[in-house]
This record gives sequence, structure tokens and C-alpha cells, in this order.
Amino acid sequence: MLKQKTPSKASYAPLNKDVEMADLSPSEQVKAPEVKKKDSLSLYELFQILTPYFWPEKGSDGAFINRLRTSSTWLMVILSKGCNLYAPFFIADAANYLVAGQLVAATQQMVFYCILRTLSSFFREMQSILYIKVKQQASIQLQELTFTHLHTLSLNWHLSKKTGSVMKSMDRGVDAASSLVTYLFLFLIPAMAECLAVAILFFIHYSQWQLGVLVVIG
Repeated sequence: MLKQKTPSKASYAPLNKDVEMADLSPSEQVKAPEVKKKDSLSLYELFQILTPYFWPEKGSDGAFINRLRTSSTWLMVILSKGCNLYAPFFIADAANYLVAGQLVAATQQMVFYCILRTLSSFFREMQSILYIKVKQQASIQLQELTFTHLHTLSLNWHLSKKTGSVMKSMDRGVDAASSLVTYLFLFLIPAMAECLAVAILFFIHYSQWQLGVLVVIG
């Protein structure tokens, strides 16, 4: 019987790790993927993304109803801040009438003050109620826009990326846009405008710019 020759260990010698890429054929060369730097959004692009929160294009109730609801939200913000600014004048007049002994006039001014404070709270709550539907419709529009863009990408992009992580990033982006509009445009900017208006009113009413600056700093 013929004996089979066992291969020597030399035949199993591993390939040299120092083989240069130049020795390989062009089809065997593997190019390293290019890493693109993440571009930041410009201010114009950011406002384009946030457009559904200010002037939506569509909605479940129709574009007109959704735009009317959006406009009413910002109108409620203005009315609420206006009532807050005008109410202290009535309590100042009530104090002056009370010092002068005119109780009826002082009572009327206090009633007007309480009405304006109540209207301010009412408009603020209406703003929150209206904004719920605005936020929902804007989130849906942003998700549809992102989902449509996701389907226009190449197959190679989908094979090289984790779709689950991308979907999570989309959800976080929509939530971040909603939080930005809520805290920046509904709370921070109106509060800063109210503070500036109070300083101007103090300057006009008392003719002292130092008092207006003190109000802004405080």
C-alpha cells in the first residue's frame, strides 16, 4: 500500500504580513473608506427645518386650519405678555386712589388689575393647548421629510449604516427641534422682549434711564 505523504510544516507557512499593496492586482486592492467630516447646519438651514412650527405646509386638518392654529399660538404669546405689561399700571393707580381716599376708584382699578392677570393666565394656557397640536403636526412633517430623504439614499449607504441607529437619531432630532422651538421661541425670546419692554416703560413713565437699566439687570 502507498503511504500518503504528510505535508510539511513549511507548506503551511503563513503569508508575509509585509506584502506591499503594490504587489497586488488593482482588483485585489481594497481602498479604505473616506471619512467625511460632519457638516454643521447654517442658520438659514436651521430655520428651514423649523419652518413647520411657524408656517406648516400641511396637516391632518388641512393646511389652512393648521396655519391658523399656529398663528393663534403666537398671538396668545403676544396677548399674554401684553396683559402682564399693562396690569401693573392699574395697581399703581389703585394705590394712588387709595392714598387720596377714593375707595370706589381704587376698587375699580384693582378689579381691572385682577381681570388682566386672569386674562394673562388664560392666554398662556391657551397657548399651551394650541401648541400641542402644532407640535404634533410639525413633528409628523419633519419625520416624513427625513423618511423621504432616507429612501433616496443609495443601497451602499444602507448596507454600510445601521438603520436602527439612524431611526433613533431621527427621533432625537425631531424631539430636539421641538424642544428648541418651545424653550427658545415660546419662553426665552418672549421673556427677553418683556424685560426690554418693562425697561422702556419705566424710562417713559419715570423719565429715568437708570431705573430702566436696573430693571433689566434685575
